[in-house]
Amino acid sequence: MHQNGLSTRQLANRGGVHHSFIDHLLSGRRDTCAERSARRIAAALHTPVSVLFTSDFGRAPEVPK
Repeated sequence: MHQNGLSTRQLANRGGVHHSFIDHLLSGRRDTCAERSARRIAAALHTPVSVLFTSDFGRAPEVPK
């Protein structure tokens, strides 16, 4: 996402979803989405849908507690 120069709000607008949906996906609070949403987000990122479902896509590194 950031490689494409998009903010979460810009990606949400281009993907046709709410910005909080993108935030929840990126933070791990949500780990699934409808196929239609995934396709729209992938299209906005100019990337294959499969990239969205890799374990390290968009996630911040885990901090030890």
